[in-house]
Amino acid sequence: MRSDIFRAYKSGDVVLGFSALSAYELLDLERRKSTDGDQTALTFELSSRSEVDSFVGSAEANGAALVKAPFVTYYNWYMAVLRDPDGNAIRLTCTTK
Repeated sequence: MRSDIFRAYKSGDVVLGFSALSAYELLDLERRKSTDGDQTALTFELSSRSEVDSFVGSAEANGAALVKAPFVTYYNWYMAVLRDPDGNAIRLTCTTK
């Protein structure tokens, strides 16, 4: 998987992705300042938009904060961005076939 600002390697159910700095703006995350800010974001791929929406509600009910409501990315995936109770960035996503 690749785009102008993203590269990923998929092995089985695990995807290891690398985003360019310009991805921070797309995801409404703050850019890293020296050693502060987001360095990683865990991404969980789900099977449908309704599953993403459901997981967002469940995550918020369990203490996660919604950073960016579900939206369709420029590469046509449906994605929501949250922070867990410790402040770590999490992306919930599915392809929008």
